[in-house]
Amino acid sequence: LLGVSPFININNLEFTKGGSTSQAFDRFKNEDFNTFLGAKENIENTGFHLHQENVSNPYNFTSFALLQKYSTHFERKESTIISLVEIPTPSESDGSIQHTFFDTLFEDSGESMDELAKPTFIRLKEDGRVHLIIEHHDEAGEDIISEESDELEVTTKIIGSIDKPYGLQTKEMLSNTFDLNNCSHDFFKHIGSQSCLFFCPALSIYLHGYDAQLTEVFIKIIIEKYFIKHLEGLPTNNEQQNFFDRNFDTFRASSMREFEFTDIATL
Repeated sequence: LLGVSPFININNLEFTKGGSTSQAFDRFKNEDFNTFLGAKENIENTGFHLHQENVSNPYNFTSFALLQKYSTHFERKESTIISLVEIPTPSESDGSIQHTFFDTLFEDSGESMDELAKPTFIRLKEDGRVHLIIEHHDEAGEDIISEESDELEVTTKIIGSIDKPYGLQTKEMLSNTFDLNNCSHDFFKHIGSQSCLFFCPALSIYLHGYDAQLTEVFIKIIIEKYFIKHLEGLPTNNEQQNFFDRNFDTFRASSMREFEFTDIATL
């Protein structure tokens, strides 16, 4: 809805929810509606007039998350904490600040691979610094998140929480569309006109951003730290163990430099 709201406003339309696009199209055909907003495939060869083929915003996809205000009154049991981190770009620090920050973040942020902190969104600010949205398990990682680090030029702030990890929600959503379990690739990307998504399903790492080059740099740093935690003996599930077994030789030979991200649109 957010992505198409300019189209709705410009045409002075009132939006009515219709379930899936197929359900909405059935309502359009059988009830008193004069406009249908949905997938192009719904109306092909139906005899209806296609008013406008693309009504999405330039960012190509929109992500939704329900945040609950973090306060002393909020019941935090079994929740995932959402934090905002501001950090220099790798070009300003040769990457050492970013590596040191994630080393510190992952040092005590979980008792298994599933509990490690996971960045979910990245953007480059006008002043050249980077904003990262990070989710971390309840108390795991909270010490490093709750304190600013002058030495690393990093500022952090807890901004809310969600009941179910965003990475897990994204994984479930994509799995309903793409058969990633039977795919020969482990690293994927989606590049929109002004946005991008880089992800590694086996590790449940999904990083959205606007700048594809910046997003790829950060997700490679993050995945590298996961490899290191694996080498340190952090417990994994079967899917994660198989992932590390498949990719360990390449990682040992070249760290993350040789790993390529497959465009999910080609699957």
